[in-house]
Amino acid sequence: MRSLPKDIKEKISEKDLSFSDFPDLRKILSVNWRQLESHSSYKKDHVLNHLEGLEPIRNDIAHSRDISPGALSMIDAAFFVVSAFMQLPDTQSLLPKTSHQEVAMARIKAAIKHNGAIGQSDVEAIRDGSTELAEIIEKFQRLKSRPGRPVTLLTDARSAAVNMIEQIEKERTSA
Repeated sequence: MRSLPKDIKEKISEKDLSFSDFPDLRKILSVNWRQLESHSSYKKDHVLNHLEGLEPIRNDIAHSRDISPGALSMIDAAFFVVSAFMQLPDTQSLLPKTSHQEVAMARIKAAIKHNGAIGQSDVEAIRDGSTELAEIIEKFQRLKSRPGRPVTLLTDARSAAVNMIEQIEKERTSA
């Protein structure tokens, strides 16, 4: 309770964060960033921007509105980044450090899974680690944007991308 911003303390009952609102999480992390940054390789703005991007999606869900595949990709990517801050403080030091490449890989995997858009910055982030995967992703994007393409070509490109991502993830976990 001591580390909560004054306005949030006043809003919630004593030691019960369940009365806080979704935007409060962003504010709590922002105010307490110094205590958290030693447990994360992420930049403050990176984490806070992910939370900010989730707010309209959270509102759509709360009001029973449909969400797009792109929103699902944003949720997957934000979960990958923000989940480290949802753990108990005494377990923070056990959380793995992640790189921009790993975040980009998670966003690409989510975009492929949900048929969402893949950002060029994510493709460039993974190019350093795997030129082959970047080329497969680019081929998938070209096929996806081409009207009249045979469905099997797109399915094959999607499968090749997913298989390579899974292979890279397997290699990383076994290393």
